[in-house]
Amino acid sequence: MFELYLSHGRTDPAESMDEMGFNGPRLQGVIGLHQTYSDIVRVVFRDVAAKVIAQGLTGWSEWDANQLSMQKHEDMIEITTAEGEKQYFGDWGLWSPEHAGGRTY
Repeated sequence: MFELYLSHGRTDPAESMDEMGFNGPRLQGVIGLHQTYSDIVRVVFRDVAAKVIAQGLTGWSEWDANQLSMQKHEDMIEITTAEGEKQYFGDWGLWSPEHAGGRTY
């Protein structure tokens, strides 16, 4: 099982970054990714419960029962928090929590 991390965050996509910004949510229960051309990235979850939790953290659209479509803004990943705030992340990836080597992304 993997977790998808978001980092290098900001609230204004035009913000010039002097530092790393903030970390975003860490999405649990990720079992795969699927990209169609360069625009659509779908995140596949182990079950509906993991997808529902991730959707609440990101505001991403449901693709099907176990998948969400990652939202992009230009070259960044965009989420909408539960409070309706837009956040933008310049860095994302997958980690196996057991093998993250102490990284805290």
